[in-house]
Amino acid sequence: MSLPENASGVRLRANSFDGVSVARPRFTVTAFVGAPAPAPSSSIAASALFSSAGGPPGGNEAEYNVIDEKSPYARLRAPINVLAATNPIRAITDALPTPTNEMYAHKTISLAVGDPTAAGLTPPEKLTRALRDTERHGYPPSVGHTDCRAAVAAHINANTEDVMLTAGCSQALEHAIRSLASQGSSVLIPSPGFPLYETLCKLHGVQAKRYPLHASQNFMPDLNAWRRLVDDTTVAVVVCNPGNPTGHVSTRTELTQMANAAAELGLVVLADEVYSSLAFARPFVPMASVSERAPVLSLGAISKNLYAPGWRLGWIAVHDCAGILEMSGVRRALLNLCQVSLG
Repeated sequence: MSLPENASGVRLRANSFDGVSVARPRFTVTAFVGAPAPAPSSSIAASALFSSAGGPPGGNEAEYNVIDEKSPYARLRAPINVLAATNPIRAITDALPTPTNEMYAHKTISLAVGDPTAAGLTPPEKLTRALRDTERHGYPPSVGHTDCRAAVAAHINANTEDVMLTAGCSQALEHAIRSLASQGSSVLIPSPGFPLYETLCKLHGVQAKRYPLHASQNFMPDLNAWRRLVDDTTVAVVVCNPGNPTGHVSTRTELTQMANAAAELGLVVLADEVYSSLAFARPFVPMASVSERAPVLSLGAISKNLYAPGWRLGWIAVHDCAGILEMSGVRRALLNLCQVSLG
């Protein structure tokens, strides 16, 4: 049994049935990420399994029950890209029978999530006192209060006007990807790497292309793999330093090689530096400090640095040495996204 392709290029096909009757057919839907879900012409209640193009098997599937076409809600479908955009890390931690913080009371070490408070670390008293004493409880400017942005800028050696505050580093990642990549674009991400990179790409119709990190190469990105993966759709590369989950702290030489390769390939570097204060093997070097040609969006947060992941305060710092992000509209796109997320 087959249903016609709709305007979005989505095709339904019944590939199995529960029992001998045609009471609950199971459908497979193949679609580009971000395409609207189809409305089947059959009134039979069905269960649909979605697979977006280009992703790993089993990593981008979601189910829903097709509403009877006689219902006034028959046209209602959750977007395929959102159904496919599960965050594996949160799925694991949300399913834990015991909250991470309680595990430490029983001397259990959880490696499921990078939460410093779970080990008993708490934000500095100066920080909590400042939060209690503040008189600012209203809406801030879209990119954050100037004095807060100035403090971040001083911490990361950036200009205040180049810093935009976000709700944690996760939102900084999402804003960065959305400002750079349209549906059909692609972004290079490290493998192994933080699962949210791929989740956010799926959510916004962007193909995540994995480049390898090999222990035998000291987890230095394979720059030849970058060159093989890049095509006309590729707009950015994610570099995580210090590495999650590898723990590798990149040297200045390694970062310079990456920055030069990004410039050669026409890529914006998304520098995930949320673990910058946890560099023990050698001093942390910001990507922006070595990139003379490639634009860099530096992403960070107080989650790890000040032991306050639940406070959801992060930032994006724009390093636009050649004015590329200004001319391409990326800086304006970031501002627009900050205006929307503020509410």
